[in-house]
Amino acid sequence: MKSRFPAIAMVLVSAVAAVALTGCGGAQERKARYVEKGESFFTEQNYEKAGVEFRNALQIDPKDADVRYHVGRVAEKLNNPRDAVGQYQAAIELDPKHMRARAALGRLFLMGGLADKALEIAEPGLVDDPQNAALLTVRGAARSQMGNTEAAFEDAELAVQRAPDDEYAVALLASLYRQSARSDRAIEVVRAGIERAPESVDLRVVLAELELNQDHPAKAETELREVIRLQPKELNHRYRLGRFYLLTKNPAGAEETLREAIKVVPENIDAKVALADLIVGQRGLDAGIAELAAIAKAEPDNAKLQMALGMFLESRGRADESAAVYQAIIKTEKTQPEGLVARTRLAGLLLKKNDVAGANKLVDEVLKENARDNDALVLRGNMALTRGDAAAAITDLRAVLRDQPNSVSVARALARAHLQNDEIALAEETLRSAAQANPTDRQVRLELAQLLAQTGKAEQARPILEQLSTEGAGEVGVLEALFRVQASMKDISAARTTAQSIQRLRPELPLGAYLEGAVNESEKKFDAAIALYEAALKVQPDAGEPLAGIVRIEVQRKRLPQALARLDQAIAANPDNVVARNLKGEVLTAQGQIAAATATFQAAIDRAPQWWMLYRGLALAHLAGKNTDAAISALELGMQKTNGAASLGTELAALYERLGRPDDAIRTYDKMLAQDPASVAVANNLAMLLVSYRSDQPSLDRAQQLTGKLSHVTAPAVLNTRGWVKFKRGEYQESLNLLQQAVAQSPESPVMRYHLGMAQLRTGNRDAARENLEVALNSGGKFVGSEEARLALEELKRAG
Repeated sequence: MKSRFPAIAMVLVSAVAAVALTGCGGAQERKARYVEKGESFFTEQNYEKAGVEFRNALQIDPKDADVRYHVGRVAEKLNNPRDAVGQYQAAIELDPKHMRARAALGRLFLMGGLADKALEIAEPGLVDDPQNAALLTVRGAARSQMGNTEAAFEDAELAVQRAPDDEYAVALLASLYRQSARSDRAIEVVRAGIERAPESVDLRVVLAELELNQDHPAKAETELREVIRLQPKELNHRYRLGRFYLLTKNPAGAEETLREAIKVVPENIDAKVALADLIVGQRGLDAGIAELAAIAKAEPDNAKLQMALGMFLESRGRADESAAVYQAIIKTEKTQPEGLVARTRLAGLLLKKNDVAGANKLVDEVLKENARDNDALVLRGNMALTRGDAAAAITDLRAVLRDQPNSVSVARALARAHLQNDEIALAEETLRSAAQANPTDRQVRLELAQLLAQTGKAEQARPILEQLSTEGAGEVGVLEALFRVQASMKDISAARTTAQSIQRLRPELPLGAYLEGAVNESEKKFDAAIALYEAALKVQPDAGEPLAGIVRIEVQRKRLPQALARLDQAIAANPDNVVARNLKGEVLTAQGQIAAATATFQAAIDRAPQWWMLYRGLALAHLAGKNTDAAISALELGMQKTNGAASLGTELAALYERLGRPDDAIRTYDKMLAQDPASVAVANNLAMLLVSYRSDQPSLDRAQQLTGKLSHVTAPAVLNTRGWVKFKRGEYQESLNLLQQAVAQSPESPVMRYHLGMAQLRTGNRDAARENLEVALNSGGKFVGSEEARLALEELKRAG
């Protein structure tokens, strides 16, 4: 027995080792099979199935850089750039010499206009492999974006020599030749590439574009049709051919192409909508709607198609018709997925009509069925933003972003919510993350630049906008944002150049002339400014900004009769120009012509009874005439006609407070809160009124209840109100921290300094209390409680 034990042990050990080796080999074999199947599906363009196989392989070996690269390729094909970037970066971290991952990641950065990041990725790879064609192409494209054309040519030519069938290298070299006005050579390069890669769809698309630019439409059409032959079910190719026919003034060919697309892929709804869009452009809106309605009528049980019809009608301004379609879908689909989508779409329509209650009811129905319905959460978040409840919006939008981390629209909404909640750093971080994850999305980069500009970081915003302006072909939004950044940086010469660029690129818009006029106005070149403002008005006679610019200059010159004459001219040209009437009312008020001013505002109200600014102007005119009762009536009527415009309610409450009628101000906010119970601003202002003018316990309790719902809000005005409510309730120590936070954010506010000083006085910090009370009173501003502040300061001084 003793002699047999080691032998038995060795047998057992060998058996265990064999099992372990078999298991390891089995796992590697399974991984290899998954990868092989994934590559097969990828070749067949079945990217969803390819992704499943590659991820199965990744579960077996998460440290396989090559599998990470394959998962990234699938993500890229499925239009998920954020995941693609992450997978490529992971592949490079696992294997810094994985050149395919480096090239793929570099190309994504280039598509997003991030040439510097593309270089950071490509150049370390080129140190190890100096003649890698894919990395040379990335570096060449980056150099081209950065204006180094000569070096870009060197990289592109070497890349094509090393890999003459590389689509990216060939396309880059052709692009460089085209930019150098050598389109014939560009065509030669692409044709040579196609000879080596005859099934290259991308190169044929490039060639078609080159031929069209050279005025060779027949050759371009041949290439586009060959692309369709190679990938007959890829609808983007058919759409491209349709656009070609439109460019060559052959709308019948475009329509035939889209009808053929519907036959080839009958289940695809996008093709049917594209056909309707085309018909709208050629034969008018009614014809396009009739076409899509007929298609939908032929498939009454296709809820997705019915939804497409509703959304088409909605996008074309036919709100009532689209609402009827959504209601029909809700009736048939009930709580099935399309029924829930229809509820969310209908809620959005109701919200545009200010039917907040109806919209909330529909959203609640959706979320009752599916608490994680992203569309409903986004809508509820946007509703919260509209009413000023940024914290509630942040909660909903964060939940959606967890499910849809690549959603730029959600990221943008979340950034707006952070901004509304005074969380500027978080807003910037959200947009930066979205821009890095979606480098090809120009809109998110634009919004990031706009945020940077708004928060005093113009020097960071400017290069982003300059890059966007070089990428786009006359995008007005980008150029306007660039103008405003240049103007804020006092670079008047650059701002003028940008304004002139807008005029050249989009002469049918008044914006360019208006912006150049604003440059002249800033330099006090008033005659030149007025000439440009008039040029803008020739393009769009009812444009408000240039007309306001003319009036502003005339008022500044103290030429009120000329300002009124110009406004009368605009009104005579279009009696319904309420912007001109509003401006005229303001000028007449400034002149002291109260009767004429009120008559002007009233005439404008008759034409636009839902525009809240007219009621405000009318009220200010009455106040200038010392008729406070008429001013109050104007504001109250405005609230009634505009469905409770918050701006008018705030104006009315402030007027009541100035008149020494705090109970009426409280009553006004009570009405506003009943209409919009979730409004942060209304709850905050009402709470402050309650503790400023009442001392009874029910009022103090109600103020506490109101501010208790605002604990998530970090805006200084809300922190101040919460702290003052606690102070008035005798909770002095608790109030101190809140008031210190408020003053830290708004040190210039006398009322906040007064509140903090009183809290410090009650908690025994007399020196700090004296300092804050002195700052509050020395500000020169009058505020509620200034007399109490004066008495408290005098007492402190007497006490030494």
